[in-house]
Amino acid sequence: MPSLRAINGTYTHTALENIRVDGDSLRVLARVQPIGWKPVVSLPGPHGSPSGGSTPGQRALRLPTGEIAVVASESRGGNALVAFRRRSATGAWGPPEDVNTSGAPALEPTIAPLGGSDVAVFWSDTRDGAYELYYRARRQGAWMPEVRLTDLDGSSRYPAAAPDGSGGLHLAWLYTPPASNPRVYY
Repeated sequence: MPSLRAINGTYTHTALENIRVDGDSLRVLARVQPIGWKPVVSLPGPHGSPSGGSTPGQRALRLPTGEIAVVASESRGGNALVAFRRRSATGAWGPPEDVNTSGAPALEPTIAPLGGSDVAVFWSDTRDGAYELYYRARRQGAWMPEVRLTDLDGSSRYPAAAPDGSGGLHLAWLYTPPASNPRVYY
């Protein structure tokens, strides 16, 4: 089944087809028609290697201010961390900012808008043993303290967050209880 994406009401001309599981991997055929796409840009600052798997959550968004905010899990010094980058409305990229501070592997970040240039970042983290979900907000250019969102036996991973248009955020994730099948929690 194809999956089309749209930005600002216009199609990006990307379709995913032949989506299937192949062992531990997911295989897709991506058809792309890059109308008006810009060339690839190398972001400034220290770079890490991409780390961890994928997430169903949003990794980049355009803010009402015209800025672009991006999150990714990167491996630096042998450890996976969540990095935040921001592109100003004029097109200049700022340096990367570390979102998590635990030192434990942090994977599968997702980002959601909070209004203006404020954002919320969610990720999976193993600082307390099993994978749990954490959250951190960036308000008026400053990071608020990290908050642990889950404390469940088993594993909480793959967060996906979205605003509801009334000032609230909605969060869904995959929870795997011990010796049981995965479930979607909301």
